[in-house]
Amino acid sequence: KHPFVQTNNAVVSSLSTVEHIFKAHTGAVLCVKWDKNGSSLASSGEDGQVKIWSRTGNLRTSLGAYAEPVHCLAWGYGSSSSLTNYC
Repeated sequence: KHPFVQTNNAVVSSLSTVEHIFKAHTGAVLCVKWDKNGSSLASSGEDGQVKIWSRTGNLRTSLGAYAEPVHCLAWGYGSSSSLTNYC
């Protein structure tokens, strides 16, 4: 469905071409989830950060730092695309 995958420092297409390089997290990226529209990408990592990115790799917002790594994320199912859960 979505042709891009985020690595620690790049957005890579399904054809393995680097689309955009950026600094996402300190340490490993542990989870990446697209919203239902494919317009926003949420990422979390070993650094306890939860971030929301545009499809082109621009940081939209950082939701805060947690004391522990964040291993999973979930988007809401309603009419709004909001991140509803982290663990």
